[in-house]
This record gives sequence, structure tokens and C-alpha cells, in this order.
Amino acid sequence: MRSRTSLFNPALFKKTVLRFWPVWFIYAFIWILAFPIGIGGEFARYSRLYTPEAGAVYALVGMPLDAVSSPYAHVLSLIASCASAAAVFSHLYSQRSASAYGSLPIRREGAFITLSLAGLLPLLAANVLVAACALAAEALCGKLVLWPVLTWLGVVSLECVAFFGISAFCAQLTGNLIVLPVLVAVLTSAAAIAQTLLTGLLRVFVFGYSDRGSSFELLSPVAGLSRYIRAVPVYEEAGDGVSYLAGYTFSGWECALIYAAAGAVLLALALLLYRRRALETAGDVVAVPWLRPVFKYLLALGCSLALGSVLFSLASGDVRYGTAPYAVELAVFMCFGAFIGYFAAEMLIKKSFSVFRGARRWAGLGAVCLCAAVFVLVCETGLFGYETRVPQRDDIVSVDVDVSGNDGRAAHLTDGEGIASVLALHESIISHKAGHEEQANEDAVVFPAIFPASTATDISLGYAGEDGEDGDDRSNPECWAIMNLKYTLADGSTVSRAYSLLGRDTWGDIRSLESLMNTPAAIESRKATDFPVTLENIMYASVYSGYYGLGGGEEYTLELSEEDAHELYYDCILPDMADGTIGLVWLVQDNGYYDSVYDCSIYIECYERLRTLDGGERYQSFHVVPNENSLRTNAWLADHGVRPLTLSEAMEASEAAQGLY
Repeated sequence: MRSRTSLFNPALFKKTVLRFWPVWFIYAFIWILAFPIGIGGEFARYSRLYTPEAGAVYALVGMPLDAVSSPYAHVLSLIASCASAAAVFSHLYSQRSASAYGSLPIRREGAFITLSLAGLLPLLAANVLVAACALAAEALCGKLVLWPVLTWLGVVSLECVAFFGISAFCAQLTGNLIVLPVLVAVLTSAAAIAQTLLTGLLRVFVFGYSDRGSSFELLSPVAGLSRYIRAVPVYEEAGDGVSYLAGYTFSGWECALIYAAAGAVLLALALLLYRRRALETAGDVVAVPWLRPVFKYLLALGCSLALGSVLFSLASGDVRYGTAPYAVELAVFMCFGAFIGYFAAEMLIKKSFSVFRGARRWAGLGAVCLCAAVFVLVCETGLFGYETRVPQRDDIVSVDVDVSGNDGRAAHLTDGEGIASVLALHESIISHKAGHEEQANEDAVVFPAIFPASTATDISLGYAGEDGEDGDDRSNPECWAIMNLKYTLADGSTVSRAYSLLGRDTWGDIRSLESLMNTPAAIESRKATDFPVTLENIMYASVYSGYYGLGGGEEYTLELSEEDAHELYYDCILPDMADGTIGLVWLVQDNGYYDSVYDCSIYIECYERLRTLDGGERYQSFHVVPNENSLRTNAWLADHGVRPLTLSEAMEASEAAQGLY
């Protein structure tokens, strides 16, 4: 009679679960404190403040969905899964325990499957217990809402599968219990850290580099889950014009399923490693012999990037754009980081400090340094044409242009003329790359605050002193404009670029950007409000005028009634915006700027009253600065007794007032 080989050993399963039960008890206890215990109290509180239906929406729907979409939930699942894997595979980190498990009359496959189930099933059982407690709390409230709790249970369980698979895989790679959590942390966060470091370097060395739309961080599960698992409140407008919180929508199932599938694949790979693992590797930092060179070179490359980036940032200060000397400096620092990582890995593998002899070792370090040098060279030479690449006009559907410091939003252009203007400006900036980089790195360049002292500009990123002072001249002032471009193409893809245009506007690119941002179409999209300005939601409006930044003279504020603000906005400001005479961006503070812009600001603040469960209200603030060409707005101000001075006149008046003291 043929004997059957079991892939599951009940005795080993039971012993493992009973031995490490505190791990899963603590995990379940934390989750029970997180939301099931609070359901009853929140339901009672919101039912008392509002209605039982409102309490049910927040406590019975919102709390479970908020709990599962919180980044803390993903971190808790990761920590619990790592602790569970470390517990059930702890025999791999001691020679005596490894020998004892190896002598059991159980095949390696059976031992691995039994131990994996002993680590994973209690986590899932703890999730079921927490869900049962949540449903019990709902029952005590007199109403059961199943789908939010089941959503929490499903997503958290998928996360446990994903993180346990990752942790079990890492457990097979090392024979050191201390190294295991470090390895899990590195594996689950390396992509996000690498993206941050690479982005910082590419911004310095690649002219126009923008990391908008990058998805490399999705290889880090916690970052990916935090990005895609969302619980969004849904509001419905009632007959009285007030919006009510009606419920929540949830998204992120696909993300959780993908990570769980990846965890299952890693768990299968862990089984293959466990079958061939040598018992004598207990205590080794790297337990798989053929992975030791991989570990060494990955640690060398990681230290090269991490230490190189940190040392470069400390030594170079606030570098705007990389040049050849900066590239050499970065390459030296990256080689130093590679040296640290490479020989640290050798020491860990060999368990010895005598690792500096041997030509092969130094040849390996040389290979890593060569990779670092090639990376720096590629960045400095334009990243394979990245710096000069511009989308074809026929492929562009729309383009968003944003300028740092703009108190509105990005200009969204879809018309052919606007897109053509953006392309022309983009190509001009690229053609003047060398000059922009040189000006950005000159010590004489003045870097003003993004929000200067003047309240009389929609946006003022330029700087100008008095004529002749410190070499500044209002006829040719120094400027600062940080521009972000985002092209949306016909195939749905996007192309993003970011430029820092600093110094004197030698080539006219900053003025061209200013003209582009001040077209009627750009003004309309930049100054668009999140919700309509109505008599009902205007909470405060004022006209402010004061001397420009020198502290003299008197300030003047005229508070407007809701009716006056409504009239000013719809009868004057919006028509002037359509003509392109108000809501402007001022990137160059030259004589024309000082002689035409008024020392005056108009503010309209609105609250959209939402009947939310926390009593919150959505807020928006509208702000414009009149100038000599905003005729309708100027006439309305004059009719209401406001006759503002230009910036030049205000400065002269302030200086005269100071001379009296």
C-alpha cells in the first residue's frame, strides 16, 4: 500500500499557534481599539447632534472605511505580518532550533506550509474577530451596515496576505533575526526612497526635469496602498440648497488584489528557498549563497545613491542646476558611498573586518563606481534627449501652465493659439538652457521671497530695488519665475516639465511667460472658483489699500456688504477679466509694473455651507489687484470712495511721510 505524504502537520500547527499567540492578540487588540470600540460612542454623539441617519453614515459607514484607508492601517498590517513571519520562522535563526526542526519527520514542504498557515491564518482570524466586534457594535446601535465592515475585512486581509508573503520571503534570505525586519522595511520602502533620491538629483542635473506622474513608488506597497485605497465622502444637495453627507465611495480593491497576488508569488518563492536552505546558515546575514554577491552589489549601489545624495546636498547647498564641477563632486561622493556599502557588505558576509585585500574585491568596487559615474554622465548630458524633447503640436490635447506663487490655479489651455504659444515659449527656454543655468547658479542672483511684502499684486515673483541701488534697475530688474508645464496628449499620456527662470530676463522668456499667463483664456482658468460666488455664500469682502512695504502713511480697508461684493464681482471684475485687464500675473517688476499696478487688493471670501457630520464648511478666497487698465473695477471703486495710488505713488507718499518724522 502506497504511503501518503502530508503537506500539513496539525501538531506543529497547534504548537506554533499556541507558542506565539501574543503576536496576534496584540494585533487584534490594537484594531479593536482603533474603530469597533468607538462606533457606539460616535454613533450616539452624532445622532444627538444631528439625526440617527447622520450618526449611521459617519459611525457605521465612515469609521470602517476611514480605518482601512488610513496609512496607519497599512503600516499596522506590515508590522503584524513581519512579526508573525519572524515568529513562525524563528527556528531558522538558531543552530539548535534549526537542527531540531530539521530532525522532525516532516518534509520541508509540509513544514513550510504548516508554519506559513500558522503565521497567516491567525492574522486573518484576528481580522474576522475585529469585524465581528464591529458588527456587534453596530447591532447595539440598532442598525447593521454590512458592506463597510466587509470592505475593511477584505482589504485588510488582502494586505496581510501581501505583507506576510513579503516577510516570509525575506525570512528565507537571512539567518539573522535582527536583519529580518530591516530587510522587510528596505524591501517595502526601497522604491519610494530611491524615487525621492533620484528625483532630487535629476532636478539638479537635468534641465526641466519634473517628477509629476511618476509611478515608480508603487513598487513600495505602503506607498501604493496609501495612494490608491481611498474613502471619499459623497454629498447630495437638498431642496434648501444645503449639501448633506449622503455616504461614502470606496476605491482600491484592484490595488489590494495586485499586492496580495504579489505576496502569494513571493510566498511560493519562499517555499522554493526553504526546501533548499542549509541548516548551517543560521546566524548568517545572507542565508542563500548565490544571493551574497547580489546583496553586496545592491548594498553598494544603495549606499552610493543614498550617501552620495546626502553628502552632495550638504556640500553643495542650494544648487539650482548641475554643472560639470557639480557632476564631478556628485560622482566622488557616490563613489565614497559605494566604498562604504561595498565593504560593509563584505564584512557582514565574511563576519570579519579583514576584507580589504584581494584584487577581485577592488575590481568589484570599481564596477560599482563606474556605474555611478555613468549615471552622473547620463544626467549631465541630458538624460538621452529628455532636456530637448518637446511634444508634437498635433499630439497635444491640452496644456496646463502653473507658476509658483500664483494664488489661483494652473492655466488650462485647450485652444490652438494658446498651445502654440506654450510650445514657442518651451522651445525658447530650451534654446537658452545654458544661459538660464548660468544665471541660476550665479552668486549675484537675488532670490526673493515668493510672497513679497506688497499686497498689491496677484503674484509678484520679481525683485527690484530703487534705481541704482546695489546695481538694480527697475528698467531691467532681476526676476524669479518657477514654471511647471503639463501636456496632455491624444493617447491619454502626459508630458511634464519644470523650469526655474532666474536672474535678469535677458532672452525675454519670463516676459513671454507673463504674457501667456495674462491672456483672457489663461486668466479665466487661473481665477476660476471652486463653487459659484453667490449672495448666500459670501462671508466677507473688503478692499485693502496701504503704502507699499515701507511702513509709512495710513492703511485703508473698506469692508463690503454681500450685495456690493456680488455687484463688484459680476458687473466689474469678471468683465475686466474677460478683457484681460485684471487678475494678472506680474513676473517682472519693472517701471511699467510700478507705474500701472495699484497699491490695492480686493478680497472676497466665501463659505459653502455643507451640512456635514462634523459641521465643516468648504472655503474659498478670491483675490485680485486692480491696475490702470481695469476700467470697470476702477470706476466702481471710485464711486465708493476708493481712489488707490499706483505703487510708485504709494512709495513716494510713504517716503514723504517718513520725512516728516
